[in-house]
Amino acid sequence: MTISPSTACPTAAGLLFPVLVLVALLASLWGPPQLLQRQGSFHWSAKPPQQRALLTAEGGSREPPYKARYLAYPWALPVGDRRRGLVYRGSGKQLEHVAGKLLAGQPITAVAIGGSITAGMGSMGREFAWPGRFRAWLNATFPHPGHVVVNKGVGATTSGLFALCLDTMLAQQDVDLVIVEFSWNDVQGYTDFGSPDRKGFEQLLRKLLRHPSQPSLLLLHFYVWLRARYGTSLGGIYWEGSAETQLALFGQYYDIPSVSLRAGAYHLMRRGVGNFKADKPLVPDPGVSSESGKPGEAFYFDYGHPTDFGHGVSGLDGAGSERALGMERVMAELVGEALYEAVVNLESERGSASQERKRGAGTADGNSNTTAAATDDRLMPAAEVPPPMVPGNAESGPSTCFLQEGFKGVVSNASGFTYVAAKPSAATFTAQKWSWSGTQPGHWAELTFDAREDPTRSQESDASLKATRVILGYLKSYESMGSAAVECVNGCECERTTLDGTWARKATLFQMHEFEVTQHPTCRLKVTVLPETRSGAHKVSLTFLMVSPFPVAHELRHFGEEHANGLVSQMVS
Repeated sequence: MTISPSTACPTAAGLLFPVLVLVALLASLWGPPQLLQRQGSFHWSAKPPQQRALLTAEGGSREPPYKARYLAYPWALPVGDRRRGLVYRGSGKQLEHVAGKLLAGQPITAVAIGGSITAGMGSMGREFAWPGRFRAWLNATFPHPGHVVVNKGVGATTSGLFALCLDTMLAQQDVDLVIVEFSWNDVQGYTDFGSPDRKGFEQLLRKLLRHPSQPSLLLLHFYVWLRARYGTSLGGIYWEGSAETQLALFGQYYDIPSVSLRAGAYHLMRRGVGNFKADKPLVPDPGVSSESGKPGEAFYFDYGHPTDFGHGVSGLDGAGSERALGMERVMAELVGEALYEAVVNLESERGSASQERKRGAGTADGNSNTTAAATDDRLMPAAEVPPPMVPGNAESGPSTCFLQEGFKGVVSNASGFTYVAAKPSAATFTAQKWSWSGTQPGHWAELTFDAREDPTRSQESDASLKATRVILGYLKSYESMGSAAVECVNGCECERTTLDGTWARKATLFQMHEFEVTQHPTCRLKVTVLPETRSGAHKVSLTFLMVSPFPVAHELRHFGEEHANGLVSQMVS
């Protein structure tokens, strides 16, 4: 049998046509192939996903532009590890407010609070700490010139300090997001939830939940490889190394999402992948290891702080420097991943709500099962703050916390002590470093303040109240400093103590002199410069005062001007 061309061609064309349609469809999705040369031969390669996403967004994609920017961002932490690092999502309501503003293209104000890790210890500078890296991610993914990220990290402090001074340190009334980092500075490991340390953390969360601007909250947990020891191990024990496990329970109780460096990066550290080498910090700890890590490989700066050394991924801060990739950036990416997921989820829920309304509009009565509230930033009204997780640990009213300008009026009478600036020509009050200073033996100053843990109490005094903790800030240095006696002279009672402003360290640092006093609404302390001195001089400089039921200082840390302009500057700058 002979088949004529007139009968064969239609059959071939019929087979070829769907193949051509399929090729055209694939080309529209993947873009035209690129001809690349490799080792003397040629091969075809489609554009990488990040490049496709960016080009599609610029040309008008169905996907929102922020998703393309998310894909195009030069991530340091792989996507699977970022998702693993989001250890608690909760109901999702906590991040809806900030996610709604980002989805609407509006700027946000974020505040980071924490210890020296947040303040930037180990990085090239405060602007390179993880809050600064988060700002870079934020502007790359949800660009807006109005974004503000404020770093309120205070080295050597615990959450108790922020629970006490939150009204002073978080004075902004338009905060959209607060990121809380205290897993390393608060008492590590397992301790009684009724201890002052854990109660201080809970009171901080409760005060944040009741803040006038109702900001979204996110917990960031840090992990210290070399301090996570068990038995003869020199580090890397997964369950050790921080207070994360217990602090995370507070997050779950209050429905606050949590991201964890341990969960997100542990297995990369365990394998020593790239610059995730955790066993050799740049500055070795003689008690753990005498070997120094290599720049570009070490994940830690020292035994307890992150480094920003890395492989130099350009686009992070515009510098493309050798230090552009590191743990500071990894922590910022964990925060960014949580925020991105919140935006995606909110957009999805709004899309579903819109579809429900459309379907409802087509029914006989025109009703939909979706309420109008589904289009608001908060899909459901914010739930009331539940009772304290630790029974009886309700947050107190305004606290006694005198910083910067507020400290000047605490001194009610003085002889020889004057209110002076160490750097009077500096541009800001913070940088001028004001203090009450006496320079000769016999100089004295009296400080008058409310020494009650809850100043809202109406009674004059209450003998049944336990003693409370007073923290007096002073300057300590290796030269020109003296010592002073501290005693209660009216209202409250306390044991006479001595503060010494001299040490051998070649550093000038703010320190905390802690002592107990009986609670009284009008407590008067007297600070007197003593003749005894170890430096040959007698200067005593007082910088702040607090009344706190919680520990506020981490005994293993020191903080100073070389990192963040000192404690007071970190608190209010």
